[in-house]
Amino acid sequence: MRFVFEKSLNLYRLNSNQVKTTEEYQYYGQINGLIMPIKAEDLILSEGNPAKMFKLYTGYEVDLKETDKLTCDGVEYVVRNIKRIEFRALSHAEAIIYKPNS
Repeated sequence: MRFVFEKSLNLYRLNSNQVKTTEEYQYYGQINGLIMPIKAEDLILSEGNPAKMFKLYTGYEVDLKETDKLTCDGVEYVVRNIKRIEFRALSHAEAIIYKPNS
C-alpha cells in the first residue's frame, strides 16, 4: 500500500544571502503531499496553537527542511518538526506544519 498524496504544494526555502539582513524565501519547487489535522499525541511536539497546526505527509525522498514555507490553495504553512519513516512500501515523511500569524 502506498500513500496517496493528493495536493500539490509550492515549496519556498529561506534565502541565506549574507548581504541582506532581512529573511527572504525563494521558490524551491513543488512537492506532493497530504495535509491532515494534527492528532492528540502530536500536540506535545507542536508547542503551539493546535487550531493552527497540521500534519503533512509526503514522500520519503522529498527534500524538506525545518523553516521551509509551503503554500497550498492560497494558505501558507511553515514546516516545524520532520520525521522520516522507512518501512518498505510505507516509507514516507511526516512534518508538523503551522499557519504563521499574518
